[in-house]
Amino acid sequence: MPNRILTVAKKELWSYFSSPTAYIFLGTYLFVSLFAFFWVEKFFSRNIADLRPLFEWMPILLIFLISTLTMKMWSEERRVGTIEFLLTLPAKTYELVMGKFIACLSLVGVALALTLGLAVSVGFLGNVDWGPVIGAYFASLLLASAYIAVGLYISSKNDSQIVSLILTCLICSLFYLIGADKLVSLFGNQTSELMKLLGSGSRFDSISRGVIDFRDVYYYVSVAAAFLVANTFALDKLKWSRTSHAQSHFAANVVTALLFANIIGANFWLHKIGGLRADLTQNKMYTISAVTKDLVRGLEEPLLIRGYFSSQTHPLLAPWVPTVRDILNEYQFISNGKILAEFVDPRDDEEIEAEANRKYNIEPIPFQIRDRHSASMVNSYFNIVVQYGDQFEVLNFDDLIEIKYDGMGDIDVRLRNLEYDLTRSIKKAVQAFKNNDNLFASLKRPVKFVGYVSEKGLPKELDSLYGELKKALDEYKKQAGDKLSVEFKDPSADRKLAQHIAQSYGFKPQALSIMAQNTFYFYLTVVDGEKVYNLGVPKDLSVDAFRTSMDSALRRVVPGFMKTVGIFAPQGASNPMMARFGGGGAGKQFRLLQKKLEENYTTQRVNLAEGTVPSELDLLVVLAPENLDSKASFAIDQFLMKGGTVVLATSPVSIQRSQREFVAKSIKSGLEEWLGHHGIVIPEKLVGDRSNIGFPAVRKRVVSGITIREPYVAPYPFFIDVRGGLNQKQAITSSLGELAVAWPSPIELDREQNKERVITELVKSSAQSWVTDDINIEPNRQLYPELGFYVPDQFSPSTLAVMIEGRFTSFFTGKESPLLAKLDESSGKDKSAGASKGAQKDEDSQETLVTSVIEKSTKGARLVVIASNEFAADETLQVAGMLDGTQYIAPIQFTENTIDWSIQDRALLAIRSRGHFARTLLPLSNYDKHFWEVLNYVLALFGLVLVWGIFRYRKRSAGKRFESLKIA
Repeated sequence: MPNRILTVAKKELWSYFSSPTAYIFLGTYLFVSLFAFFWVEKFFSRNIADLRPLFEWMPILLIFLISTLTMKMWSEERRVGTIEFLLTLPAKTYELVMGKFIACLSLVGVALALTLGLAVSVGFLGNVDWGPVIGAYFASLLLASAYIAVGLYISSKNDSQIVSLILTCLICSLFYLIGADKLVSLFGNQTSELMKLLGSGSRFDSISRGVIDFRDVYYYVSVAAAFLVANTFALDKLKWSRTSHAQSHFAANVVTALLFANIIGANFWLHKIGGLRADLTQNKMYTISAVTKDLVRGLEEPLLIRGYFSSQTHPLLAPWVPTVRDILNEYQFISNGKILAEFVDPRDDEEIEAEANRKYNIEPIPFQIRDRHSASMVNSYFNIVVQYGDQFEVLNFDDLIEIKYDGMGDIDVRLRNLEYDLTRSIKKAVQAFKNNDNLFASLKRPVKFVGYVSEKGLPKELDSLYGELKKALDEYKKQAGDKLSVEFKDPSADRKLAQHIAQSYGFKPQALSIMAQNTFYFYLTVVDGEKVYNLGVPKDLSVDAFRTSMDSALRRVVPGFMKTVGIFAPQGASNPMMARFGGGGAGKQFRLLQKKLEENYTTQRVNLAEGTVPSELDLLVVLAPENLDSKASFAIDQFLMKGGTVVLATSPVSIQRSQREFVAKSIKSGLEEWLGHHGIVIPEKLVGDRSNIGFPAVRKRVVSGITIREPYVAPYPFFIDVRGGLNQKQAITSSLGELAVAWPSPIELDREQNKERVITELVKSSAQSWVTDDINIEPNRQLYPELGFYVPDQFSPSTLAVMIEGRFTSFFTGKESPLLAKLDESSGKDKSAGASKGAQKDEDSQETLVTSVIEKSTKGARLVVIASNEFAADETLQVAGMLDGTQYIAPIQFTENTIDWSIQDRALLAIRSRGHFARTLLPLSNYDKHFWEVLNYVLALFGLVLVWGIFRYRKRSAGKRFESLKIA
């Protein structure tokens, strides 16, 4: 039986390739596909490394190509009268049908195979996610099988090829249009989803995104099977006598109709069954991650996720509503009943709309829509609320949708990263709810408070505070039960203990005053296993300040609490109007970074001028520092010594924007000696790289004595595009895909000085990079037409970002505390005569300052250095986004990943960098783009010639075998 099917298929394929039909079909398909890929969908300007432009028009393209392919299959047989001969052959009717079906599908498979050169090319040009590529090819075969079955059935019903062509086009187009976005957007959500169940294009989109859903596969198989059954039945009817076996003919009609109906009707039954799918995407973008599953299954209270979506919305948003519904239902399914997922249209219920506005501050967004008669406005809801107890988080349109604009009027709209947004919101709501409860309720293991305090010789203020601390700790013990133990030790009376804490934590004796000879100890710590958190001396020597520090330390060890990130950054332009036009105090802004950090952490602006860092901070981010004094350096130093993590973005080269251009200037951060003490040197140089994302430039052209400035995007070596230089063994960078680093300097590491610490190079430039000490960043295209700058003959990669972990020694070890030095200046004392640490009272303010230098950090201290002042500046992100046509947030994701990694809260690391627009193309010159485009046309032509050559070879071989049989 299979042999007869294959015999028919081979016969049909032989007839195709014996005439121009197959070559016309293949040539037309390849030309239209490549034209749509490079010209219609603007592959290079789109700047995304995927094959979506190839398959964007596939459902429509296959309608016309398969209609021409199948129109003669049975119509020609009927017209020339060979149909009767075929039906009398010793073969079943369905074998004839399946043979022709396989022949057509094989030809489509050859056509798709000839586009593999395009897939390989894109693989060379960027980091392609092959899951959607495999899904799209598979979906194309499924779609083709359905269209072929329709075409064969239509062809079997008449003897006119033109009629078969037209009817096949009409029926296949109907299948496509039923689920088309333009059509379904005219209806409500439920009607739209029902229409998408029947649409061939909507099902194709679902598979081509990289998700093989059994329901989608069955849809195409059912359509193909139903029309193949109808085709077989139609041919069998030609065998029937008009006067005999009427009853059996009626039974055959009924059986065929029932079989057809059941095959199609099963789609509606399967629609309610979810979970039978395979996510082929590299990062499992459409699969709920283990991180999310652990989070939702660990919920202690019921959680509500409610989607507010209007039935009438913008046509570009409507296709994503069913996807959101499916994901919300999946959250509900994996939670084992702990999550209730709802989907409502506020426009249908005034009470729901009023609650959305009053309680959650949700308002509809006005969208302009058009139909064939007029343009109008519609107020549409596109929001999600996550509520846990009395705490809630709202995801608005801007949080859910990612838009890519190509500047030519074409807009690509996708869901941003729904799992990340939902999981982040759940995590934040749970944290906010827990913050209102006992801090010790969520402790997984007991912690210990250890105070290294001298029993004798304490200053009067500290002695009074000491007694209050013990009372406060008694209250903590009552709340904690057996989860907190308290212990005080006196290093003054135990020499071995004093040596131990000096070597392990850098805790040295403190002086009562600069001139005093008597010393004391006053160090307060919280111990969690091997981790030691130094609380420091309460800022105003009050028990309330101690409680704040104690609560902050407990939140570090209690899982699930919101972490606090301190941010030190330039204050920006003092005069916004002058800054807008490039003058008068323009400064860097980091508002977008701070806004994104506020989504997951409690952020706090830090004033380093005071010489201290708030004790509640879990991590300190220092951005583009300039002319920091010793007090600021001391604040950073002591935060690191307490076991904290410092993320520092700095370089001796700072970029400022004038009215028409960017200008580089040399600056001093004030941290040069401090970094050098830790084995890090950032020279006043810039790193250039052939791998760059380009930069907006201005071309000057003189016409009749008038200078015309023409903007364009040109290669710019100081706007580095990092891909292979991202450390794939470190979670901070492994999931980013690519990272743009603007105007970086090289980092030089003294590995001997850091031999006892762990050095991790996070970001490196490519092997085609170099270092220059010329900080003139204005390109000279006339002298250096390729890149605008002198490029040396020798290249080598440079380290652009590094993380150092381990025990650090303080830069101020054995030195005078800057806090005491400033106090000496204000009180008129000779600072050179004093000790390096102590307690001092300002006679004018009558305030006591207790300070000391922690000379050694714990093992958990981390220093992350990015050698660029512009790394995450708003203007840098805007320029990168403008070139890419979307919001560029990779530097922000790098910062968020670093924070999560450092504070041991890595739940979101794995899913943060998922994104549809994250896989960009490698930097390409115009010559490169033309080369790859022409190469693919040549590859397509070569493939077509290769197919012709293979057929000619097979035909010649068959001829020789036939001649040998004749001779024999």
